[in-house]
This record gives sequence, structure tokens and C-alpha cells, in this order.
Amino acid sequence: MRPPTSERDYLSRGLLTCATCDTPMAPALWRELRVYACGGSPTRRVDAELVDSEVWTRLCVARPEQTRNFVGDARHDVIAREVARVRVTNPYPMTLTLRGDDDRT
Repeated sequence: MRPPTSERDYLSRGLLTCATCDTPMAPALWRELRVYACGGSPTRRVDAELVDSEVWTRLCVARPEQTRNFVGDARHDVIAREVARVRVTNPYPMTLTLRGDDDRT
């Protein structure tokens, strides 16, 4: 597994934890695919595009006023401000915890 070419390509960077071992997940490249890899076991990884898209979609539904009119890397700033934590497993169930709210699935 190689480090990513640009961390800007990972919208949820710094917010993901592995639901299996509760270890932070970091941006990485695996076979030319952008992934988030578990720090405790790099074989546990999830597709970054899928996770980032789902995080943004759920955040837009939960907090439409805070997410309106943001594009590109500005979306990372909104995600970092509004999302407390994202727990993911592979296969793909995910729990999104927003700041100030209970867990949302």
C-alpha cells in the first residue's frame, strides 16, 4: 500500500475509524484505487470514493443549510466542522456521527 498522491482527494480524511478495531483509517492507494486503510490492519480498507460520496450525501440530508453551495475541497472543511466521526467496515456499513447529534446510520 502506498501513500496517497494528494490528501486533498480524500474528503473524509481524519474522521474515519475502523469499526472492527476502532483504529483511525488513513488515506492510501491500493492497486491504483483510492482507499482508506485501517492503521491496525492495512488489509482492512474501504473505497474512498464510495465513503466520501456517502458521507457528503448523508451530511447534505442531515444538515442542508450547512452544506449548500460548497464544492471541491471546501466540502472537506464542512465535513470536518459538522462530522464528529465516521465508523466504517468492509463490506460497507457505516455509522456517521454528527457534532451535537446522536449516531446516525
